[in-house]
Amino acid sequence: MIRKNKTNSEEHLYRVIVPEAFRIAWARRYVWPLALFAGVLFTGGIYDVLLSTFREAESASIAVTTGGIPPALVLFWKGITTASNAISVLGLIQSVTVAVLIVATVVGISIISQGALIFGIGGKTGNRAPLFTESLAVGAHYAWRIFALNAITLSLAWLAKFLFIIPYGLSQTNPTASLQILTIIGSSIFAFITIALAAIHFFALSAIILEDAHITQALEQALKLLKKGWLNVLEIGSVLLLVGAGLLIAGLIAFVLMALPMILLMAVAAVMNINIGVYIGFILFTLLFLSTSLIAGMLAVTFQYAAWHQLYVRLGKGEAIPKIHRLWFSLTRSSQA
Repeated sequence: MIRKNKTNSEEHLYRVIVPEAFRIAWARRYVWPLALFAGVLFTGGIYDVLLSTFREAESASIAVTTGGIPPALVLFWKGITTASNAISVLGLIQSVTVAVLIVATVVGISIISQGALIFGIGGKTGNRAPLFTESLAVGAHYAWRIFALNAITLSLAWLAKFLFIIPYGLSQTNPTASLQILTIIGSSIFAFITIALAAIHFFALSAIILEDAHITQALEQALKLLKKGWLNVLEIGSVLLLVGAGLLIAGLIAFVLMALPMILLMAVAAVMNINIGVYIGFILFTLLFLSTSLIAGMLAVTFQYAAWHQLYVRLGKGEAIPKIHRLWFSLTRSSQA
């Protein structure tokens, strides 16, 4: 019997990029601390952006559609107007200044970490993978370009939220069928724009770090790749949505399984009225929760960065064929047989 050759020169996106991204993320665990800070501004995932937006939709939409101002500004203004003397005002301004400096420092570290993480994942120093310090140095070198990229993509993402938030807010105060339809359309458009902006951000980031491209060149290259492989982008965005949710569930299951002995310890200690046992069990329970969340988060962010980088490389080489095209070709070949 003649066996058909099942090998395919066209690499399957979900069968290659996802396992390879996991392999890279696990093999280069030394860059995980970079992922912890890089994820402050851009996690690389789609699920967290969409979930956070939909979760905060009600409060944000009411503030936008009713002309409200951010609660932080309200508290600041209230603190100034109700201060008893000038010293209290100066103290409030000092506290706000310190808070702004802390936020600026975290943002700066996040920007450097984004570039360092990309170089740690996809860069090379000679014939070896870059060291942690080498990756950090590259991230610092391109910090201003990465800052400009974040300013552009995050601003566009913020503007894209209005496609969903405004009709949603109006539908809450004036529920009509047309506004409900606009809300559904707006949320769908926002989801597609979120995936597209994530692709643009990571394609441009890879171009800046690995090809020494300036911000305009990087954005042009990212838009070119997005236009060339928009189906691939939607596919990998959907895959990352599912994988991201899967990592959260896996982390939760791992935490529950490991926490069972501690829960039993606290229960036995409580029944026997041993307070020290309850305290020790609670401390261990808290430490386990923090460590599990931290490890799962760093792995998830590193995986997301690696997956987008893999897509960037394969789109540039023309090796990534969307699954919908493969299904179409398969169906047409079957109908012609």
